[in-house]
Amino acid sequence: MYLNEKAWETPQEDIYTIDSAIKNFLDVYAAVKKSYPSREIYISEKEAIYLRSANYPLEKWLALADIEYKRLFASFMQKAIRFCPEDEFEVTYEGEALQGGTEAYLNSSFMVSICLEDKWRTENVNGKCGKNFFRIYISALR
Repeated sequence: MYLNEKAWETPQEDIYTIDSAIKNFLDVYAAVKKSYPSREIYISEKEAIYLRSANYPLEKWLALADIEYKRLFASFMQKAIRFCPEDEFEVTYEGEALQGGTEAYLNSSFMVSICLEDKWRTENVNGKCGKNFFRIYISALR
């Protein structure tokens, strides 16, 4: 499974939306790891995990989160595998390169999204490569 890096880039200032989205993301991560313990989340080596929020950065969320979510987040970060994105094949979504989507498509896998914006509360997105469209599956819902 691959991290949907575009979902993490969504600006969000509502702390309740951020809190709910991160907890949902970690709940999905925990459920997938329970069902498929050998599956890791792959994150592009070019991407950093952060929140685009002036008032509620990831560090602040971590400081206020309960211990179980802190542990889940630490597990997610420790077990994540960094990958070098494919340069010769690129899936785009809304005109931007979708690295996690490209790798998910090439490896018959799926992406894991955080729902900071409604467009990521979906089961799939239609990526594009050249003139061809691809359906990329997302595990983002409880």
